[in-house]
Amino acid sequence: MRSKTDMTLTLALIILLLGLVGGANAQGGDSAEAPALIQTALGTAFTYQGKISNNGGLVNGNCDMAFRLYDDASTGNQIGSAITTTVPVTNSRFTVALDFGSGVFAGQARWLELRADCGGGYVTLNPRQAITAAPEALHAQTADSVAWEGLTGKPQPFYPLYRPQTLDLTTTDADLKGFIGGFTDGRYGYFVPNDNSTPFGKVARVDLQNFTSGGVTILDLTTIDPNLKGFVGGFTDGHYGYFVPLDNGAPFGKVARVDLQNFTSGGVTILDLTTIDPNLKGFVGGFTDGRYGYFVPLDNGAPFGKVARVDLQNFTSSGVTVLDLTTVDANLKGFRGGFTDGHYSYFVPNDNGVPFGKVARVDLQNFTAGGVTVLDLTTIDANLKGFRGGFTDGRFGYLVPYNNGAPFGKVARVDLQNFTSGGVTILDLTTIDPNLKGFVGGFTDGYYGYFVPYNNGAHFGKVARVDLQNFTSGGVTVLDLTIIDPNLKGFRGGFTDGRYGYLVPSNNGMPFGTVARIQLFFGGGSP
Repeated sequence: MRSKTDMTLTLALIILLLGLVGGANAQGGDSAEAPALIQTALGTAFTYQGKISNNGGLVNGNCDMAFRLYDDASTGNQIGSAITTTVPVTNSRFTVALDFGSGVFAGQARWLELRADCGGGYVTLNPRQAITAAPEALHAQTADSVAWEGLTGKPQPFYPLYRPQTLDLTTTDADLKGFIGGFTDGRYGYFVPNDNSTPFGKVARVDLQNFTSGGVTILDLTTIDPNLKGFVGGFTDGHYGYFVPLDNGAPFGKVARVDLQNFTSGGVTILDLTTIDPNLKGFVGGFTDGRYGYFVPLDNGAPFGKVARVDLQNFTSSGVTVLDLTTVDANLKGFRGGFTDGHYSYFVPNDNGVPFGKVARVDLQNFTAGGVTVLDLTTIDANLKGFRGGFTDGRFGYLVPYNNGAPFGKVARVDLQNFTSGGVTILDLTTIDPNLKGFVGGFTDGYYGYFVPYNNGAHFGKVARVDLQNFTSGGVTVLDLTIIDPNLKGFRGGFTDGRYGYLVPSNNGMPFGTVARIQLFFGGGSP
């Protein structure tokens, strides 16, 4: 096995379980009758899709790949047999069917290791990828519970759909409310502490295999440093979780890094970005390309545009590089959230003094002003501004509509291979339901995009799900969480472990702590 420094292939982006290979004969329709969930048993195979690069360049042609399944993220025992196959790669992207046999996904955490030989010998791609939950959807040969029909729109807008589950974190600790953003390492979900009437620093970790109060662990970051509170958003590189500093009473710049294998005060490291530049504070959201973490600039007392890039292998001031987007365009400031497709990073325009719509794209191989491209969405539609969050399915980027002077519902979809006005498609969710506006954050399971309800003039709870293969009004379904509980509204951010979607509780008129979990299922065609 080559050492990490000798690698010529690097893992840029992985999307897990984009489709089951087993033979599910799903039936759907508009009738009020609950559909049969599975007509034939699902197989044990699943589809794995990924992206590799060769020293930052594209890979085309056949690569020999070896896949192994383990019970640990870095060491542990191999589960089942290795799978070795030749895989065609086009523009660095590949899709392969994997089948480790029955019994390997029985509730335990699992990690996938990939070795690839695209010429020059095998290279092990790090880190291993957590695939805990997604293949476990294969178990559903019979319904775990009845389909739920108390929904907006069609009787069964999600197929199959179970009554969403809830977990009130305040039953564990009354302070666990008022989060903004979250992420998962596959086994656990981490909820980012923001403001529960005052800025606070208690991270709630939920065992996703034990979605009860007994599965909740708390790490109070303020016991390490009283300033570690008021974060917005976070991300993980698989080993560590990173919490993005916004405002703890004033804008601040202390990134909290938590060792996910040591979820205690002893596992916390702090990097104060203001020691590099006093303006590096007041970020909203962040993401990683595997090697670097990117912190999205919002407001440090005024809107600003300095992206902080942190070398995750050198979590010190010397590992920080700064790119001031305002040197490219003075309006490139006041972003909320971002994402990467492995080659570029995309920064979501929110408010630079007024709502704006200029998406900044940065070439990750050229982290300078020369690597920045700008797409002004308002040249397509003057209303395309004031977004909060975004995500990608690998081909397209989706910007989440929030408030452009008033709450709005126009999702902007950008073709990442055609980063021009000609590559933009718009879906106005308010044409389906006038209440579908004012979202904060979203995520994808590979087939669908989920838009997280926050405030459309009042706090609301209607989750909008969009079929990414049918980006029209006909591809939208709606789930109104307030039918279950009128308090299930005012979420900010969400994430998926592949099997479930988790909505992050923030403020429904007051800070609250009830996580909503939605069952997700995969399969080709209409679910």
